[in-house]
Amino acid sequence: MHTPRLVFEAPVDLDDEAYGKGHDGWVPVCRARALMFSPERAGESVEAGRLSGAARYKVRLWSSLGTRRITTECRAQDEMRGAYYNVREVDALSSPTFVFLVIESGVAI
Repeated sequence: MHTPRLVFEAPVDLDDEAYGKGHDGWVPVCRARALMFSPERAGESVEAGRLSGAARYKVRLWSSLGTRRITTECRAQDEMRGAYYNVREVDALSSPTFVFLVIESGVAI
């Protein structure tokens, strides 16, 4: 089973008057090895994503100062494959030991 090493990056805006122009770049938030990296199963959004070429994954990380700074504005990159993922959900509260994420590939970042 592939448990990737992920780099999490947050968007940075250098211009205060961006007004919808997007982000100026990305800055690293943390780097972590996924303890669990499995495709999300069933559900209407998963089926719709398959039709459009998107894939959703459930990820479990060890809780640390870095992983607790991950938000839904961040993106993740698989260091080995170079694939980028949007962070869709973050659960850092239900367990003191782990941070749980739902990430999605195949969509605009």
